[in-house]
Amino acid sequence: MPSPDEILNAKILVVDDCADNIELMLEILRDAGYTNVTATMLPEQVCALHRQHCYDLILLDLQMPELNGFQVMKGLKEIEQQGYLPVLALTAQPSFKIAALEAGARDFISKPFDLLEVHKRIHNMLEVRLLYKELAQYSRQQQELALHDPLTGLPNRRLLEDRIATTLQHAARHQRKAAVMYLDLDGFKAINDTHGHAYGDDILKQVAQRLVGSSRKEDTVARVGGDEFVIVLGEVGGLGDAQEPASKLIEVVAEPYQVNGLTLSLSTSIGIALYPDDAGTVEQIIHAADNALYEAKRSGKNRFCAASALHKAQVHAQPLPAASAPSGGASGHRQRRLMRLPRRGAQRPLLSPRTANQCVAASLSAASSILPACWWSPCASTISGATSMRVMPASTEIGSLAGKVISTASSSRVSLALSAGVSCSSSARVAMAHAHLTKFRLARSRTVVTLKACCKALASLLLTPRRALTGADARSLKHLPT
Repeated sequence: MPSPDEILNAKILVVDDCADNIELMLEILRDAGYTNVTATMLPEQVCALHRQHCYDLILLDLQMPELNGFQVMKGLKEIEQQGYLPVLALTAQPSFKIAALEAGARDFISKPFDLLEVHKRIHNMLEVRLLYKELAQYSRQQQELALHDPLTGLPNRRLLEDRIATTLQHAARHQRKAAVMYLDLDGFKAINDTHGHAYGDDILKQVAQRLVGSSRKEDTVARVGGDEFVIVLGEVGGLGDAQEPASKLIEVVAEPYQVNGLTLSLSTSIGIALYPDDAGTVEQIIHAADNALYEAKRSGKNRFCAASALHKAQVHAQPLPAASAPSGGASGHRQRRLMRLPRRGAQRPLLSPRTANQCVAASLSAASSILPACWWSPCASTISGATSMRVMPASTEIGSLAGKVISTASSSRVSLALSAGVSCSSSARVAMAHAHLTKFRLARSRTVVTLKACCKALASLLLTPRRALTGADARSLKHLPT
């Protein structure tokens, strides 16, 4: 509830075409203790004065020449968009009372004035008006908290997604492009762990200020959690229009920070995705920028990476040949040429996800026919998922899956060797394959699988890619993905 002081300090405007009436009302208000009271005899000035001062109460005479009180209230309604008109009508005509309330006035005072009635109605009117303003302010604060980050004041993920949707719609309507930049701070965790969260919060505030200061007014800078920020760029002509500000942001973030007398430093990695080149929806473009960010992190941090670069790497990946027996002649020669490992110094082709699935499934099937059944049985549950591996961006989980199989087998090799008579050389092959495949686990490191890495791991089981794909019995090949 408003305090008595707040009520007495409320802003009041008296409007009447009679000087005696104005003087009488001002005297009544001063005697009651109201300190912020003004008056005018020109009704055409009321709307302009209210826009400037935002009065808490307007004491408005209804009968005035040229512009009456009803016309004034019509103009005030255009200013008070929330629908609360702080008008207390003054009238000597009983028939005007109901008309004034219908026109928007909150209450009325009859002429001639009754002193007790005037005091009570003005006090009650101001109390309701100030309470209404408090509730409106509280509502705005709650809305700000729901849509903005409380630490930095930047838009949060909820508002960010709405801004991205609006930007994509505008870009589609005008046949333009839009860009999303996903930023993650390098070295922030070390600052937080070493100096405490208070220092980390100060760093985040300074980073937010630098990002806003380095962006255009029409761009959206949001904090989506922790040390991650997202910037939405509209009206982008191409990737170059996003790369230039990304380079600028990397330089700005890398400048030293002063926190409580300490000089601290960190950097940022950025992932860039374009609409409609890399994605067509809000979720897709955020996901594409996030994948590009992780590639920038993996490549050494303090740099940016575009989602289109990841896409090109996958498109130009060199796959293994299809699973079929060599038939000799030109086709057999071509198959052997494609299977050949790259020469030293040559660029290593990437293993496509589909071919990686084929290679793993077939090699495990072939290995099951080479090694004893009792050795292979502990791995059956893992093998069964070989043809349904989840594909990560620009890589596959071949190392993770196959490494898990070999790990299960190698951990049991001693007991199994004693019970099944597995030779030392087989046991050694298992350990060697485990060592090779462990290097290429992708679930965490996201390392790109190369053809040479896969062949090296298969060679540990005395297999070649060709034998892995064609050495298994024909029934297993029917279940390979196409």
